[in-house]
Amino acid sequence: MNTSQLNVITNPPQDNRRMRLLLCSAVFLLVSGTGIIAPLLAPYASSMGISAYAIGFLFSGFYIVRLIIGTPVGFFSEKYGSRKTLIVSLIVYPFVSLSYFFANDVLSLLSARLLHGIASAMMLPMAMAYMGNISLRGKEGYYIGILNTVILTAGAFGPVVGGFIAQYWGIRIAFSCLFFLSLISLMIAIFLPRDHSPQDILESEEIKKKEHVVKLRLNRNIVVLALFNIIIAIFDIFIISFFPLYTLKMQLSAPILGGLIAANSLIMAGLQIPFGRLVDRKSKRISILVSVVGMCLSLLLTPLITGFSVWVGFFFFISTTAISSALCMAGVSALSVETGKQEGMGRIMGFLGSASSFGMVIGPMLSAFLIDHVSYESIFYVTAAIWFLTGIIFVSTTRGIRHYHRT
Repeated sequence: MNTSQLNVITNPPQDNRRMRLLLCSAVFLLVSGTGIIAPLLAPYASSMGISAYAIGFLFSGFYIVRLIIGTPVGFFSEKYGSRKTLIVSLIVYPFVSLSYFFANDVLSLLSARLLHGIASAMMLPMAMAYMGNISLRGKEGYYIGILNTVILTAGAFGPVVGGFIAQYWGIRIAFSCLFFLSLISLMIAIFLPRDHSPQDILESEEIKKKEHVVKLRLNRNIVVLALFNIIIAIFDIFIISFFPLYTLKMQLSAPILGGLIAANSLIMAGLQIPFGRLVDRKSKRISILVSVVGMCLSLLLTPLITGFSVWVGFFFFISTTAISSALCMAGVSALSVETGKQEGMGRIMGFLGSASSFGMVIGPMLSAFLIDHVSYESIFYVTAAIWFLTGIIFVSTTRGIRHYHRT
């Protein structure tokens, strides 16, 4: 179904601001809650005597569930609307926290984690779909930049609070925090005004014919957007998984490591709105290509620079990858919203959510393979090659397509 008429939002500006405020408040609380428990799950599982292999499956199983159901969730939202789908996910989250709280063996903890995966597959993609549906024409980057800022800020805030809570009050209190934050988030989401569901828009025969003409081109572009979601996810999971091992190999302390990871998230969060405005005004294609070049140079130069100075190398890596990744995320997110308005917002966001989950699944396996068979440094070079190849595919795919070049 073509939903290009969604480009025109009829809500008055004041109501539009209310929709953004309610959505961002709900997302911030929920992501903060999940961030609180995120760094505690592995120690929690270990305290039960669960093996390292089983702990690994807890994390990979989470993303496998998201990978499998992300696209069906998108089609579900096309029928019932992103708001209703978002509310369903928030209804599930209190049960997720209770499942974690009462888990006492590997089976119950795995069940809680898989339930968490189901809720997660619905929540963030549908939040992005809702924001995309209410975005004004020509301001897609700005709108989605606001939501990305909220997500990244909450993602940096949650683990810090979680570590503090676990140290002074225990892990189960952290799960209780997720329970109450998810309930508050649900109550806020209930007051969200109804977004523009694709089912509510009557299409003319002319629009249907137009959809038939551009369908193949749009599908090709969706695949490219999915590739970018995959490589961004591969890099994100590297930052929180094998990058810490690399810094320890270079003899950096744990507090410094935490500071580096937090700085990466906060730089990206701070740049989302400015970069969102930038990609709305300038060529999204050029912005994404600049980000690809920046990522490739950063990944290629970091092992060389750290060979001379560890501090300079890691400062260079964190700052340049944060800036490049933020610019790429802004451009890709804006294009995803534009494509969603043409092809169905929920369907596109659900599919791209599955693509991100695929990157989260294969990223650790790729890094582990390279460490075992080559070296830590090879991760940087291989990741740079993946970004470069994706950039080439993007250039060849988007050549001559007008809205990618719009200024």
